[in-house]
Amino acid sequence: MKLGKSALVAAAAVILFAACEPKPYRIGLAAQMSGQMADMGVAVRNGALLAAEELNAARKGRRQVELLSRDDHGDPAAAAAIAEEFSRRGVDLVLGHLTSTPTAAALPVYRKAGILVLSPFASSSSLLDGKGGVFLATTDTDAEATSAARLVARSFPGGRGLIVYDFSNRLYSEAWTRRFVSVAAELGCVVAARLPFQETGLTGALAAADSAASYRPDFVMLVANVLDSALFCQRLRLAGGRSAVFFTNWAMTPDFLSNGGEAVEGAVVLNDIDENAVDQASERFRRAYFLRFGRAPVTGAFLGYDALRIAVEALDASGGGEASSVEEAILRGGPFQGLQGPISFDGSGAVVRALSVFRIRDGAFAREGPAP
Repeated sequence: MKLGKSALVAAAAVILFAACEPKPYRIGLAAQMSGQMADMGVAVRNGALLAAEELNAARKGRRQVELLSRDDHGDPAAAAAIAEEFSRRGVDLVLGHLTSTPTAAALPVYRKAGILVLSPFASSSSLLDGKGGVFLATTDTDAEATSAARLVARSFPGGRGLIVYDFSNRLYSEAWTRRFVSVAAELGCVVAARLPFQETGLTGALAAADSAASYRPDFVMLVANVLDSALFCQRLRLAGGRSAVFFTNWAMTPDFLSNGGEAVEGAVVLNDIDENAVDQASERFRRAYFLRFGRAPVTGAFLGYDALRIAVEALDASGGGEASSVEEAILRGGPFQGLQGPISFDGSGAVVRALSVFRIRDGAFAREGPAP
């Protein structure tokens, strides 16, 4: 079949337009989107996806954002395999992974491929090893554990407590534990025991709770995932434990509230994000997120949204160049405007943003003020 002159002209125009259209930024996102941390992992992905969609709508004629999402199941081997895939596919930057142990497993692959990593949720200070190529968008373990120890010491001067931690994500939990114990001791608190457990069909959390109740401490610092943390609190109360419970934002999701019930009332956590903030940007984001996904955003959604926007701003500033130039753009380009205030990074890759204290009241996370 022969094409008429006008059809040929139109086809040529389409080809020319496609050839001139800027190549999109290809951003990989890897998180645990199944299993015990699925709620947080899906939230990170959805927040990043919403940011990408909004940016693409506003960037007509400019480089669009292509988001490649993968579920690493929280497994280090799967995380490393995804890193290899992203390397083969030539991604410009990676948002991931959700927790610290899978992030550490994938990081050597990214570094070898020259791919910069910006993790929305992983926070082990051990990831900031001086080799570069990685940024943490949530407060790192050293900073968070230091603030938590100060809060505990302020609440229980000279108090006696325990720290209970899940070492299945040991890069995070052991770093967190070491820092907390060290600072708490400097401030006059006694950490009578460290009670590690491993995720083994939830039986580890039950045994840890029974042990904790026998100590009758003033406070328990809990470093574990959401379901284990909720189960620990249930069992602690059933065993007669009346200790104050402090926990980490690893467990700060609606699942902790629904699974913990009355047993988690009064528990205290530190976090970068106030999911119920009433400022204009947060309210707009909550409306847009609910319209897009049919649910309210949790912490991970805010972090994923901010991380994607920071990534694109840095890619723009660097001309979409090598990882080193994108890294320089992040270090020099801040502070970036996040949903809940300015975000910048220090030379190690640690985020600089404000932590707040939250207490569970009437089944909700209520902000009490800035962290010490």
